[in-house]
Amino acid sequence: MKKTNYLEITGILALSLIITSTMAVSGSMPEILNYFADYERSSVEMMLSIPTASILLIIAVTPILLRYVPQCIMITVGLVMIGVFGVLPAFVSSFPLIFMSRIALGIGIGLLNTCAVTLIGERFEGETRQKLQGIRCSMETLGESALIFTAGILLPYGWQKTFWIYGFALIILILYVMFVPAKSASDTVAESQNKSADSRPMTKKEWKFTLKNALIGFLFVSFATANALRISSFIVEGGFGSSVNGSNVLSLSILSGFLGGLAFGKLISLLRKLLLPAVALSASVGLLIICFANSLFMVAAGACICGFFTTVATSSMFASISDTVPAEVLGTSNAIALVGCNIGATVTPVLLKGFGMIHITGISELQIGFLSYGVIFVCLTVITYIRAKGPRHVAD
Repeated sequence: MKKTNYLEITGILALSLIITSTMAVSGSMPEILNYFADYERSSVEMMLSIPTASILLIIAVTPILLRYVPQCIMITVGLVMIGVFGVLPAFVSSFPLIFMSRIALGIGIGLLNTCAVTLIGERFEGETRQKLQGIRCSMETLGESALIFTAGILLPYGWQKTFWIYGFALIILILYVMFVPAKSASDTVAESQNKSADSRPMTKKEWKFTLKNALIGFLFVSFATANALRISSFIVEGGFGSSVNGSNVLSLSILSGFLGGLAFGKLISLLRKLLLPAVALSASVGLLIICFANSLFMVAAGACICGFFTTVATSSMFASISDTVPAEVLGTSNAIALVGCNIGATVTPVLLKGFGMIHITGISELQIGFLSYGVIFVCLTVITYIRAKGPRHVAD
């Protein structure tokens, strides 16, 4: 890159502010549940999490779409869909219409998601590219936290008002159109690199390694989604605070995730093979603190622990793939891991409904969800610790 174009960088990084916004309105869950009292809790939770299903679909077909649709068109259409369909629930109160608008929101985010990640790799090189990729991850976290916080401010005016936060996508669209050129000089280089990428099928060991990481992504994203869906309701129904308090706690947990991303490099250098067992153990501790909390402070503490170590876990997953999988199949491996993450978010309401069928004296339905995930992560701690202490295998 001959000259640093800070306006172009601003426009590209701004795209990442909105791509993790699917659960940004989850702090209003208690009010939404009250409004749609005729529907099961799991159905209302599915309404909020359903965008991840359409995101998953669009990510799967993005490589095909990019052959026929210019990247700038995909980004523009994605941002318009987020801004229009994301805000639509602020004007309609029909459950089916809101459900469909959430699916359309996911399509918009899916169109934007892959492009926001790859733009930096296409347009920048060397140390600049590495720095911007790190900043991009931070922008995701900061954007999600800011949107959750803003939704909390809007919540006292009614749960529908919280959906106005998706209008921010239209501001990002303006930045993108104004500052990011449709093509750059390095596009030709990126295209030639893409042709050589994924030039062979993955081996059995590479599949095994990739699927293991996809499972890890599935578990951590699923429990993070469960926290987003349940924490606000847990605070309200437990008498610890209001929905606004719940939204603020979720915002704090996302900010903790930002700190986790900053601490990842130091943690992996200190713990090495023991990082994943330590992260799984810490996540289980955070979940159990939430489950047995008797104050808003304890819920917030547990949520922050969970947020911090979720980011560490997902950062570790993608770093491990980049360090282990050969470049010619790296794109496929990352895509499979990303699919695992999105499946985890999509099926979370179903898992929570299943956990709710477990009956333990003195444990409420909301608590049983946190407790079940806590037990899962205790088991994951034991399994990963045994593997970390065992013999080391290549791509295993």
